[in-house]
Amino acid sequence: MRAQDKPSCAPKALSENHSKTSMSAVPPEKRDMFISKALSYLLRHGADKEKLPLDEHGWAKVSDVLANNRIRTHRATQEDIRRIVAQNAKQRFTLRERSDGDYICANQGHSLERVCPELELLTSETMPREVYHGTYENKLDTIMQHGLNRMARNHIHLACNEPWSRSGSRASSTVFIYIDIDKCLSAGISFYRSKNGVILTSGNAQGCIPSEYFARVERRSKS
Repeated sequence: MRAQDKPSCAPKALSENHSKTSMSAVPPEKRDMFISKALSYLLRHGADKEKLPLDEHGWAKVSDVLANNRIRTHRATQEDIRRIVAQNAKQRFTLRERSDGDYICANQGHSLERVCPELELLTSETMPREVYHGTYENKLDTIMQHGLNRMARNHIHLACNEPWSRSGSRASSTVFIYIDIDKCLSAGISFYRSKNGVILTSGNAQGCIPSEYFARVERRSKS
């Protein structure tokens, strides 16, 4: 066989090197964002599809998470996971050390019906004074007609103005629907607080909070 006819593995090696170079060229903050989004997907929605073992409260072993292709593609390490959890402004995740290793869970936002995250049941004494749902003007008519719906998730997300509240409403929201807490509690609608301070509710038997349980609607000031 002539030299020019010899098979070469150079293109494959070049491709592998290019992949490593491309990954290392990603700014650290952007890489962390990619890993955080992959964690959110796995722990909230995609664990069963991606064959990631989760217990009934949504906890996954960190070693299993790191071995999953969604995370492996970013070459994430245990140190990366710890940093992302610690630095996440909305505290979306919790890490817990157990005898057989570290575990991680998403604090709320699950769509997996079998997962019941560890939540604090709120009473009339422990409920915040006001809770609200942030949305947008183009969604308001539908919400007023059909109520706040949990959609594909297990809970409706609400926010409050308490110091411990970290999230529950998008920063870009322009319309705020305040909930009549007493009326909801009297109707048997339960509220919970997640580890990161988001107020959650499954709503009524139909999975919604009807508009008759709204206290008022406010709009963000344009000034």
